[in-house]
Amino acid sequence: MSRKKHPDGVLKIEDRKKQKRNRGNRVKKPRVVLPSEWFKRRYPKVSEKHGAPLEVSLQDSKCSVKEINDDFFAALLGDLGHSDAPTVRLTGRFYTYKKDSGIFEKESDGAIEARISALLKQCARECASPSIDTTNLSFRLSNSARLGGVIKRARALLEKPDSYFETDPDFVACKNGMLRMSDRKLMQFDPTYRVRNKLAVEYKPDAKCPRFQDKLLGEALEPYQIETAQLWCGMALLGKNVSQKILLVLGTAGGGKSTFVKCITSIIGEDNIAELKPKLLEAQFSLYPFLDKTLLIGPDVSPDFLATESASRLKSLTGGDTLEAELKHKNERVHLTGDLNVVITCNSGVVVHIKKDVDAWGRRLVILSYNKPKPEHDDKELFDKIKKEEASGILNWMLDGLEKLKAKDFDFALNDIQLREVENLLMSCQAPEIFVREALEVDPSKDSVMTKAEVLEAHHDYCMGRKWSVKGLKNIPKRIEDEIYDLHRCSPRNDIIPPSSKEVHSPHVNRPQKGWVRLRLKSPDNPDSKS
Repeated sequence: MSRKKHPDGVLKIEDRKKQKRNRGNRVKKPRVVLPSEWFKRRYPKVSEKHGAPLEVSLQDSKCSVKEINDDFFAALLGDLGHSDAPTVRLTGRFYTYKKDSGIFEKESDGAIEARISALLKQCARECASPSIDTTNLSFRLSNSARLGGVIKRARALLEKPDSYFETDPDFVACKNGMLRMSDRKLMQFDPTYRVRNKLAVEYKPDAKCPRFQDKLLGEALEPYQIETAQLWCGMALLGKNVSQKILLVLGTAGGGKSTFVKCITSIIGEDNIAELKPKLLEAQFSLYPFLDKTLLIGPDVSPDFLATESASRLKSLTGGDTLEAELKHKNERVHLTGDLNVVITCNSGVVVHIKKDVDAWGRRLVILSYNKPKPEHDDKELFDKIKKEEASGILNWMLDGLEKLKAKDFDFALNDIQLREVENLLMSCQAPEIFVREALEVDPSKDSVMTKAEVLEAHHDYCMGRKWSVKGLKNIPKRIEDEIYDLHRCSPRNDIIPPSSKEVHSPHVNRPQKGWVRLRLKSPDNPDSKS
């Protein structure tokens, strides 16, 4: 039963029910969200620690920025704001964890500004409403001049110690995940591993490398040399020179040493490698290219590559020393830990700048000599075949080497042959000084004379007799002269005439030469000589 409208305007019962239903179906107006509230909802931990992100004002329905909280926007880049993809700063650079690669990648100041700018623009878009215009807000928030203060604060708030990216010896970052060495189990990437370098190859537990082992190594090296190569390659996987060794790969061209190094570097990955170039160690920004790298290579260097005084820097780069690196195009210096792996290839003997560092170089050097004859049929496509078909197998071979090295407590135990190789190399680098000490003496009778030419000829014969290669050895005459003075206190003269030429009356033969009075070669014929 329904009632019609009364004269006084009262609605029927049906009309009142319909009106009630309509009120319940009304669409609510969206609540206006201000920029500060928008950021607080997304980053509650950052807001709790660093306060309000923005101070804005509303005038004539237009939203404008009065102040930006630099600390807030700097901190939201780190763990508080992005625990799954944090940004950190060390060695003068920003690094951000990338989920697609699984590692911390280098990021420029400009890229950091662009990320913050994009976030601010997103805020302006999502806070816009018919009642509030955020066009001006979007422009002001993304202005780079305003973001300069944020970048400055980020450098301080996100700073981490140099040890932040130290590698856990039980984990190796492969292309397809984190490999746990203890059980060879492949784990998913995670920012908690703190990795910024990973290998360029996938881990496959059953992969083999017959060409690499049998042809490239087996035909060129002795078994004990292959063992040493495997230990060093295993250490290279860690990205840290824990044994403080420098690998010298020596041998004639075409013997396979360059192919071996190319195979190893293809596993390590180009992004993790820097090349040692001539005179690079002497340059102002010489250490700058080595930041973020794990392996330094010197491919086919000249014999005198290590003969300069600056080569002593390699001892620091591999000995755990803390070095200062000047950043290019920036008035900034950062610290670099000298724990880089180094491999150098050369077609002949390498000359090392010793300078009283015989023991230090002796501990550093590991020599891999390709002494076997060059194969008659050289497979020029060998590297391409190995890289395409055996990369994961080489990784397993290197992993086996790492396990062996860990079992030895990271100690390279070289055999007697290898130790003699290193000793012989270092002795040849000291040839001028050793020659003076071992082959020359002062004649007590004061009758002997030796010209400079005679001394140099005697030095050449002395080195040949000991099979010392002095090719590339610099300043031999000067070093001999200095050692003669230091040891015998004999200074050279410019009026020496050899006794053999005094009987020949010729102006050309009797021309005075540079040489030494009272100096002679040690000989059994000299009764006062000390052998």
